[in-house]
Amino acid sequence: PFTVRGNAVVSWVQPTGGSVLGGSRVVVRGSGFAASPLFFCRFGNVVVPPEIVIDATKAVCAAPAHAAGVVSVEVTNNNADYSSDGAQFEYHAVPRVLGISPKSGPVSGGTVVSVVGESLGDETSSVWCRFGEESEAVMGVRTAGGSLACPTPAHVAGFAVLQVSLN
Repeated sequence: PFTVRGNAVVSWVQPTGGSVLGGSRVVVRGSGFAASPLFFCRFGNVVVPPEIVIDATKAVCAAPAHAAGVVSVEVTNNNADYSSDGAQFEYHAVPRVLGISPKSGPVSGGTVVSVVGESLGDETSSVWCRFGEESEAVMGVRTAGGSLACPTPAHVAGFAVLQVSLN
């Protein structure tokens, strides 16, 4: 039998950006979502299955890899007719840390580390800094000249790799 469904509508997505490498878990909000095997998300022209359709207003999809730039995020209930609402997701180049200062601090944290790098986003991007795999991400602050200021969290003594993310 043929099933008639209402049109799915995308109102917004969160986060609104992620890495060109893909993998960001994107919450898609809207209406008319159907939890069926024919529900898909589309980032630009790349179609991906949802991780989960939570209810008629919320789904979670992993952003696929894509070139840097802005794409529309749309959904379908029948793997054929997509929404056309234009919620946008921006793909960012992978941030690259070129230098930090100072290079050490106390285990109690609180040292503000100046970070110089490439593809650190623009003034509208949220920037997160993580000192080592096990630490919590902390929000970085943009400073003059395009560098970042990242406060160190408390950390066990030893070496910690600094990672910067835009989502």
